[in-house]
Amino acid sequence: MDINKIELDDFKRNVKTWIILDDDIKKLEKALKELKKQKSEVTPKLEKFMSNHEIQDCKTGNGIIKCVTAWSKEGINRKSMQEKLSLFLKNMDLAEKATSYIYDNREKKSRVRIKRIIPKEINKMLSVE
Repeated sequence: MDINKIELDDFKRNVKTWIILDDDIKKLEKALKELKKQKSEVTPKLEKFMSNHEIQDCKTGNGIIKCVTAWSKEGINRKSMQEKLSLFLKNMDLAEKATSYIYDNREKKSRVRIKRIIPKEINKMLSVE
């Protein structure tokens, strides 16, 4: 496959830009991770205080902090689905067949993405330098 020189130069510029952006994102993600860690350490203290004092809304200079109780349902996995179907149908074999049918016939989705790998040894790769 012949690659046009102009296209190749454009590709190389795009790769260099992409790497710079990827590095910047990694730095920001690291900083964000630390900030989220600090926030997660303070959050239970706020929740406890607001719950103990029955405070639902805390007005601040930048908006309102709300203390709400949210309910969620347990996730569904193959084992829990089979157990629930077995209880409902009162038939373990039928529950197992239904679970297999559901899992075997789920829709599959594909996604193309670009991922950066920083190898220890570079074998067969197109050099953009």
